[in-house]
Amino acid sequence: MSKTPHTLTVVAFQMIAFAAAAGATTYPVTLPDALGGSVTIARRPMRIVSLAPNVTEMLFAIGAGDRVVGVTRFCNYPPEAMRLPKVGGYTDISVEAVVALSPDLVVVSRGNPRATLTTLSHRGLMLLVAINNESVEEIEAALARIAKATDNEQQAAQVCQNMEGILASVREAVGGVERRRRVYFGSLTAPYFAAGTSSFIGRCIELAGGENLASGVRGAWPILSLERIVARDPEVLIEGFHATAGSGDHRAELLERLRASSVWSRVAAVREERVYTMNDDTIHRPGPRLAGAVAEMARLLYPERFTPDGAKKPE
Repeated sequence: MSKTPHTLTVVAFQMIAFAAAAGATTYPVTLPDALGGSVTIARRPMRIVSLAPNVTEMLFAIGAGDRVVGVTRFCNYPPEAMRLPKVGGYTDISVEAVVALSPDLVVVSRGNPRATLTTLSHRGLMLLVAINNESVEEIEAALARIAKATDNEQQAAQVCQNMEGILASVREAVGGVERRRRVYFGSLTAPYFAAGTSSFIGRCIELAGGENLASGVRGAWPILSLERIVARDPEVLIEGFHATAGSGDHRAELLERLRASSVWSRVAAVREERVYTMNDDTIHRPGPRLAGAVAEMARLLYPERFTPDGAKKPE
């Protein structure tokens, strides 16, 4: 589940306490490992390998990026991560490539193949679990966990406080809406995969103040019929896109195509030109850029409640 306002307030206070108490890590420190057990880190890690893009973003966000020596080929943020040696993809990790980098810590994420992780563990590598599920709470817990392992607790506390501040501003801006706008986030060409309410993006839609068009449908990414989508008349359409160099924003092209459709042109979002795109990397990854992605989505849903620079409009 996503956070309720009460839970967000509790977490905000927890982050303040975390920041006040944060200091240098005292080694050895024992933390959860990637295989359901624990790992004891004897000293400050100096050679870190990341096995997921969101993990890489966390490591750089908390100030441990200068000690990262290997990443996956999907780790494209921040830009300096792209220059690091690659150890394979998210699910096709090369054990030999990881071992060759002589890491003293490997940080993994949900979805990395257990068989590969078991092999890495048998090769004597320390595996720290970063994130087990996709929620704001777990992202903040993962940041704290990684920071404890890498001796970056103060930086992580600041990252979490910044996230909570952004989310609080979104709550303030959209909390007073009389009726949540109906949002369809998903593919705008068949098959129509939609972000379900249990998906990470579904949770972001809720935090941004939207009503998910896929509510009531089972699955994190169910396939909806075009008839169902049109019948529910979405007021906002958002499609994710993978940003590449020179790709730009194809919103205008997308809107033109939907307007030309005898079916899509009937929905409120197309008639009112509320058709948008969002960078997959920011909205799909459970990492430190989550709060910014939620704020971006809230501005797309309720532009009248924000100033051009993204701040909440005064009452």
